[in-house]
Amino acid sequence: MLMDGYIQIDALTPSTQNPRKMVITKEIIERYRNTYGICRKILAGDKVDVLEPIISAIRTKDKLSKGAEAELRYIINFACSLNGKPENLLNPIRYINHGTVKEVSIGSNRYLAHLLMGADKIKAEPIVYDSIEDRISAELDENLQRNDLSQIDMMLGLKHLQDVTKNSLTVTDIMIKTNRSRGTANQLQQILKYPSPLLFQMVADRYFKSINAAAKASKLSHDELKSLYDGTVSLPDSAPKTVIKV
Repeated sequence: MLMDGYIQIDALTPSTQNPRKMVITKEIIERYRNTYGICRKILAGDKVDVLEPIISAIRTKDKLSKGAEAELRYIINFACSLNGKPENLLNPIRYINHGTVKEVSIGSNRYLAHLLMGADKIKAEPIVYDSIEDRISAELDENLQRNDLSQIDMMLGLKHLQDVTKNSLTVTDIMIKTNRSRGTANQLQQILKYPSPLLFQMVADRYFKSINAAAKASKLSHDELKSLYDGTVSLPDSAPKTVIKV
């Protein structure tokens, strides 16, 4: 019998409302766990530096992008910090009870880390939202509290919130949600207003390293942005070109 505050890991299903398509999915984590014995190494107390040859092998075999490798490293790091023990998780995940399905709402990386270390349970609390807009807003607010949240994920989260609510975020809204300066909030609003989806496709594929680089790109026309993608022009602080279907 499970202690209060826990739920069986196999009773959960991944979130359907992630602001970006996760490259490292539940199925991939389970495959890596079973193929490379990552679970056994984490339970043995091994840390990321010891797991480096495995990460290198995965990167080579699966041709991981930089974004996918960063996701995987974060999940492995988190699992290692728990030493394979669900009891060491400080903040429970939050899930939506759909009856036969319990969907992860807040804590997707914590959930994947538990899968990676082979845990059969996870600290979890149910949560109820009044609307999909409330859900997206709450999940974004939770993510924005993370010290390690990337600027890319911040942009994608704000864009997802704006798309779901169908309301444009004001500079003040962005300042409150992100705790960023007015100057950065102005840049973010400028990015969010960009009329072509190509800009956010490039953001999602980690073409830009920062809000500043994406803001510079948002001053370009769609054709100029396409030229940037094609590599005929460049911006300071841009990441190397990646393969993107346009």
